[in-house]
Amino acid sequence: MAKGIRERHARGCRSPGGGRCDCEPSFEAQLWNPVEGKPVRRTFRDPADARTWLRDARIALRRGRAVVHAVPTLEQAGEAWLGLARSGVVRARGGHPYKPASVRDYERALRLRAYPALGSEPLDEITRGDLQALVDKLGEKGLAATTIETTVNAVRAIYRHEIGRDRLKVNPTRGVELPSGGARRERFATPAEAKALLAAVPVEDRATWATAFYAGLRRGELMALREQVVDVKAAEIRAEFGWDAVEGEQETNGRERR
Repeated sequence: MAKGIRERHARGCRSPGGGRCDCEPSFEAQLWNPVEGKPVRRTFRDPADARTWLRDARIALRRGRAVVHAVPTLEQAGEAWLGLARSGVVRARGGHPYKPASVRDYERALRLRAYPALGSEPLDEITRGDLQALVDKLGEKGLAATTIETTVNAVRAIYRHEIGRDRLKVNPTRGVELPSGGARRERFATPAEAKALLAAVPVEDRATWATAFYAGLRRGELMALREQVVDVKAAEIRAEFGWDAVEGEQETNGRERR
């Protein structure tokens, strides 16, 4: 291996113990930056890319130009992403702002599960094997499939943001195998069952439950329902707002008629 470049293997790889490599190693290039008084490191999937960066970085130092700094750690990038998601700068697929509850779910997933395992690792040093090991470990702890999926989705959103801005090239979340949550039980109540269920709730609550039942409104949409969006003659409800337990009234992604 060229001077200034070292081969890095995923956790659990057999090669450090003398066995045959069973991971996809990365290649870390490093050189000392006398101006800043500290080393500069970059990690690559291809050793040729590592050699090219190291050569260009040495030339830049000799000519007094800045050297590209190491990419942020998962925790650094994650905290920046959360701030952008809360402000609406970063948006979900489809171009809609992330709902406050979704951002809180991602924040919990990152701080409770992703950061403790990989938070101190630079983004370009985290491999698919590292993420798969995290998924497997969470599964061994008995966490629900949806909880594990939310954790991976939070990390995936960070990588999608960084790659979309040309700060990274490789997305290690691709190909990570997630546990199955099992077959979902899809069943709709019959008209007779719906009538029986409504008859079982207190009279003063029947209008609310009937609206939810027959209009298909979610809890947040029911809580934010306004009189002016209900057109009795047209038998129409415009679901224009939702309700978040922390942030209060929220606009829905698209105004729906029910």
